[in-house]
Amino acid sequence: MWKFFPVPIIRRRIARLDDDDIVAIDSTSKSSYGDCLAYIKWGKNKEGVKLRQTNEVVVYSLRTHMPVYYRSFPGNMTDARTLAMIYRDLEDAGFKDIPVITDRGYETIETLETYILKGRPLIMCTKTSQKFVSSVIDSLGVMETGLRPDCMELDLETELYYYQCDVQYDMVSIHGTVKPTKGLKLNLYLDPVRRSRECIQVESDVIVQRLDLAQALGDALIVKDEKAFKSEVPYYDVIIDKDTKMLTGYALNSAKVSKAIRFSGYFAIVTFKVAGDAQAILRLYKLRDEQEKYFNQMKTQMLSDRNRTWSEEGYEGRQLIAFVGLILSSYTKHIWKSTGLCEKVTTTLEILDEMRSIRCIEHNHKAKFITPFVGNQLVICEAFGFAVPKGCDTGYKSKKHVEKKKRGRPPKAQNKKVMSS
Repeated sequence: MWKFFPVPIIRRRIARLDDDDIVAIDSTSKSSYGDCLAYIKWGKNKEGVKLRQTNEVVVYSLRTHMPVYYRSFPGNMTDARTLAMIYRDLEDAGFKDIPVITDRGYETIETLETYILKGRPLIMCTKTSQKFVSSVIDSLGVMETGLRPDCMELDLETELYYYQCDVQYDMVSIHGTVKPTKGLKLNLYLDPVRRSRECIQVESDVIVQRLDLAQALGDALIVKDEKAFKSEVPYYDVIIDKDTKMLTGYALNSAKVSKAIRFSGYFAIVTFKVAGDAQAILRLYKLRDEQEKYFNQMKTQMLSDRNRTWSEEGYEGRQLIAFVGLILSSYTKHIWKSTGLCEKVTTTLEILDEMRSIRCIEHNHKAKFITPFVGNQLVICEAFGFAVPKGCDTGYKSKKHVEKKKRGRPPKAQNKKVMSS
């Protein structure tokens, strides 16, 4: 049975979103020491640790960089399968029609069609192997200049070539009628530096695979696992004798080589009901890179790199603590970036280091006192709007009593007449 994150908390987080907000969804794996939790499963561990894991999903606002939603899924569940459940939770909590940014891990035809049918705005990085993307690349024609197709323009800031076009994606209703899609656009980008590297890599792989096959053919290699052997030489078609399992020949698959070179350097972003040209869409998509920093922050500063719990109750409690801690940590980073504090303090971790030395000291039968605030501690308090405790700032006023003078001009001295006797 699924145990959901407390809905009132999510509702309060969603209530902070504005109509011009954009949220991003991403996940990270977290290894677990316990072996009795319902969510831990063997899956693709991003850290390479030989422990069972859970998938931790976080939804962030890209305007305030604050977390909106946090939930765990089993470690063997793919990102694409979790998206429908995430959005259902958000809808139940009052999520508005705010654009959602996802990476290629969430990209499936089912996800795209779900967003189209429900009219939800979407920014999704997609694979160039998708049919509607590859058909657009093929329609651009052969690169006559050697760097780009003639229809693509250069962005001087990113040094990328870009191209935007409408996508014809007809949907079929439950009654069998064809419904054309409006507002679906493909943003295509070409990185010439990356393309040159990938083309060189393709040619290098072709040479290496040919040499390996020539040596295997000369050694009369017996192939025990045909599928695994073919995966090691993907640019060649190999001939294996069915009876002896011996390699008898090979030939270059020109179609695979041409396809690899054709798509080299390209990447694509699909948008639905989101305004903006290809350059603006790319700038929005780049904002989601902040999430990787938040995951690193969660696993370093917050010491939440492992599931150190062996019971479901303890696990749920740690989830709540991790979410609240992530809110506080993200707010610290937001203030650090938005108030100019980053010019005085290099990192958010340095903020904690600066304030960690402050102590409240209490002696028996004595009043408490707080250690002085000095240097960057005063700057940090000012950025966060904290009032420095009385007597803890650097200023000191003398306690000597000074008689206050009356305002204005002092009265004139009275001349006294001396009476003669």
